[in-house]
Amino acid sequence: MNAETSAATAGHASRERHQIPTIVLHWITALLVFIQIALAILHAQVSDAEIRRDVLSAHRSLGIAIWLLVMGRLAWRLLGMRLLPFPASMARWHQWGARLSEWGLYGLLLAQPLTGMAATALRGRPFDLFGLQVPSLVAPQKAWVATAEGVHTLGAYALASLVLVHAGAAILHRVIANDGVLESMLPPARERRGTPSQAIPER
Repeated sequence: MNAETSAATAGHASRERHQIPTIVLHWITALLVFIQIALAILHAQVSDAEIRRDVLSAHRSLGIAIWLLVMGRLAWRLLGMRLLPFPASMARWHQWGARLSEWGLYGLLLAQPLTGMAATALRGRPFDLFGLQVPSLVAPQKAWVATAEGVHTLGAYALASLVLVHAGAAILHRVIANDGVLESMLPPARERRGTPSQAIPER
């Protein structure tokens, strides 16, 4: 192992992990977003009306669940989350980009359920939510439905793009920079049985 590799490994090992609530909320959000994207793709591909209705109901309900989860994440982010410092190797523009990406994800994850629900409610028809039927809330507003659907579609493409950028950046941090950024958000690995956590000092 050369000096450069040793320095990179040492820097990697010294990076703190995020708090457990931060890690759990991050990966639950990621899982739900991927399911939501899969439901949207399935809804666009399936022709059976009943299946489309069930998929749309699940998509709508999951959107509200994500909205509530992200509101909880924001409360944690502002009131209790410990922010880790950026690696020293990250340029200032890179740090600003990471922060803008973070807040962009928050904004889109909050906006998408709202525009989706607006498009649903403005149709002026009852709809299913979490297995319950919600009565029509307003008279049909066809022009506004088209606007809400258009904004929702644009937001979906923007969210998918930002998720890809976020995932790609995490992979680059691991493969190229090797600065521990990805590992700091991974669940802590269990220690193997029979493996001492630290050596016993000699007396």
